[in-house]
Amino acid sequence: MASPSDTIIITDDEELPSLEPGSSRPRKAPRRDYSYRNFENMIVEAVADETDTTPSRKRKRTETKEPSSERQLNKKQRLQEKSRILQDELRQERERHQKTQEERSKE
Repeated sequence: MASPSDTIIITDDEELPSLEPGSSRPRKAPRRDYSYRNFENMIVEAVADETDTTPSRKRKRTETKEPSSERQLNKKQRLQEKSRILQDELRQERERHQKTQEERSKE
């Protein structure tokens, strides 16, 4: 068992060992995407992902008929309401942030 004073070596995860035999030069890992993404787009993507999910295989076997259009409509309305609530929260947060920035600039 390692003691708390033992040194822990963490290897650089940007470089992977080469898969070619005889090559000592490490191969670079693909770059990660750290680009800024708009929060509203993330909400829209999350809601879209939620509507695109398919039931498990077991569920498909037991369900013989197509989901009713009424159920689909209700689900869509719930997701739209959820999206609207999240966008309202985002707008309120932006307004609070803007007020805070204005107060700081006046000081």
